[in-house]
Amino acid sequence: MAHYFPPYPYFTNEICKRGILSESFRLIDVGVRGGFHDRWKAFGDHLEVWGFDALYEDGVAPLIAANKHPDRIRYLHCALGDKDEMRPFRYIRENPSSSYFAATNGTDAIDEKWSQVPIRRLDTLLSEGTIGPAIDFMKLDAETYEIEIVKGAGEMLLRSGILGIESEAHFFRTPRNPRSHFVELYEQLAPHNMSVYDMGIVRQPKPPASNGFPQEIEGGRYVMRSIGRIHVCDCLFLRDAFEDAAVQGTFGVDRLLKMIAVAELYGLQDISLSILLGNKDRIAGRLEVEEACGWLLREHPHQTFTYRQYSEDRINAIRFNRDSDPRRVAEDMTAKVVEQIEREKSNSTKI
Repeated sequence: MAHYFPPYPYFTNEICKRGILSESFRLIDVGVRGGFHDRWKAFGDHLEVWGFDALYEDGVAPLIAANKHPDRIRYLHCALGDKDEMRPFRYIRENPSSSYFAATNGTDAIDEKWSQVPIRRLDTLLSEGTIGPAIDFMKLDAETYEIEIVKGAGEMLLRSGILGIESEAHFFRTPRNPRSHFVELYEQLAPHNMSVYDMGIVRQPKPPASNGFPQEIEGGRYVMRSIGRIHVCDCLFLRDAFEDAAVQGTFGVDRLLKMIAVAELYGLQDISLSILLGNKDRIAGRLEVEEACGWLLREHPHQTFTYRQYSEDRINAIRFNRDSDPRRVAEDMTAKVVEQIEREKSNSTKI
């Protein structure tokens, strides 16, 4: 399953709509086919994007054609890596996500089905002024080439002040990554003070139970719980500054606001509140801190719940069982079915 995404990121929406955030939020999206994630749209006109994809016809071309904001949303037809070069690329029209670059050891037989695609280093693009100078966040979906992209971005990661990276990874050991793709990526990002804060997990069930595990909820009704070996992880890496108050003390207010927003957009509102309250004296010059705490506890425009009510435990809530995972799809589906059952009971009582 993907990372949690609040249906209405209240804090991020408010600081942008009210002009509290005074600078752009700058995003690099690698593997932008289909467009960038809706979570970033909460930044509105404050959002700047550089979207990269090796695909043209089924990649950046339709995005370029439909782009209403070319001044701040930019789509580039190129791949990223640790070298500036042209490399043969095999496009699989039936399944574009399975397209791939030629192996560097020369084992692929290159024919007319292959095309030459430019590969650029992020460090080169930074020095040329194509991206940046500041980058706040980067999303990587490059079909196992994420490690090469990070290797080609050492200077960019050092100079841009990037706050975090979302990247696909897996734990399979292969000849190319004998320690697994995740371990290689984790170690590449460690020198940049980044740690894993969240994971979205995609499982691959065996054929005998390909539809999932039938979990009974009530009266012979079932939901299919996701089972199987972990296949792909969507990892959220954030800088250690998200936990380090001393480092936060060296940041400007806009940077702190962006950190709070990033944590909110990935459903980590506890971290958002910690940063907000830990730096309230400086942030208070931009917003009313207690009101902003309330924004971080709401996920719908109509909600009025406040942080004071939360801190004083004045909330009619079902206590969370910490042994379970509140973000599992099965539980979300269960809640919907239970709600439907209660509605049906209520309707039958009225009759």
